[in-house]
Amino acid sequence: MRLRIAGASVGALLALTTSVAPAHAVSAQQAIAALNAQRAANGIPAGIAENPDWSEGCRLHERYVALNGTDSSDPHDEDPSKPGYTSQGQTAARNAVLGASFSAAGANGWETAPIHLMQTLAPALSVTGYADGCLWTWPGYQRPLPPQTELYTYPGDESTIYARETAAEWPFVPGQFVGIGAGATTGPYLYVFAFSADVFRVRLTGASLTGPAGAIAVRTVDNLTSGPLGDLGSYLPPGGMVIPVAPLGANATYRADVTGESENGEPLAWSWSFRTPPRPVARTRVAISGRLSGRVLVVDVHVDPALGQRLTISVARCIRLVRVHGALACRRGGWRRWMDAQPAPAAWMETVRFPVPAGARLLRATAAVAAARDQGVRYPATRGSTMFAR
Repeated sequence: MRLRIAGASVGALLALTTSVAPAHAVSAQQAIAALNAQRAANGIPAGIAENPDWSEGCRLHERYVALNGTDSSDPHDEDPSKPGYTSQGQTAARNAVLGASFSAAGANGWETAPIHLMQTLAPALSVTGYADGCLWTWPGYQRPLPPQTELYTYPGDESTIYARETAAEWPFVPGQFVGIGAGATTGPYLYVFAFSADVFRVRLTGASLTGPAGAIAVRTVDNLTSGPLGDLGSYLPPGGMVIPVAPLGANATYRADVTGESENGEPLAWSWSFRTPPRPVARTRVAISGRLSGRVLVVDVHVDPALGQRLTISVARCIRLVRVHGALACRRGGWRRWMDAQPAPAAWMETVRFPVPAGARLLRATAAVAAARDQGVRYPATRGSTMFAR
């Protein structure tokens, strides 16, 4: 079954504005298992099977992208005049979501690309093909259509989902159709699906979201939404999205109530609750390295993420040397700090040079980063150190 909207067959859709090649490729079987697990955990029909020919098409298209880059004017196509072109890869590009992948841990790389994500979670999807950066959607909407309308949501009832989202995808983000600017950080997009033989277009007529402090401002789009940017609805399976205008609170329970109707007038209603996780305590990674160049110690410090917190780089020398298994070591209490770098706001990388006094044989450089807070997330103070022997 090929989903038809407004009488036209809809091919595959968007690509993210950027994509990052995964460090370790995930097989089609692993990715599809992760997608099935995500759907099942949220009460959406799972059991999606692989079409190996489609997976091969995705592989060929990603090879084409590796050779030529992504065409910003139409990422869902291949140029026959360019190296790596294949008709099979071109067909995959035209029938898949592109630009992201499943991680080795099973995370869905399209999670913050709402149109992509809605396609991958559509109840009708029962067959797909996958290679990192490419997942078939519309042609795989082959699940038998039930005679009575079935309603689903993401997140599912009593599930847990992140409290904030910065959506990004090409050619537009759904929030742009309802006054939310591209690049804005909102609450998590909430998805509602209608699945039956008689429902192909859905109009959302009302939506509310209530949390511990009361009502949350939301806006909605559906698969009838259009505007100056284009026809958003033609990209969506039957259903819509509820967008909290601002990020939600941490470790809280929310209730969503959504009403709508199908194109034939059938009333639809979704009501469910979900939670947000506790506020994370993030960690700053401090990597310190360096080299001795004559009588100068050159220290390089990488801070990730660099949030503008105070960074102090210091150097100590050992005044109580011993040898352990033939290597220089410092006795307990033998370190004496003798020089500090000027404290400065953390940058992604700092390089500091220290003059080394004559006779200094064992040195230790330490980088200490103060605590910081970014977008409501607390980053505790941390440090890193390394030693140098002359």
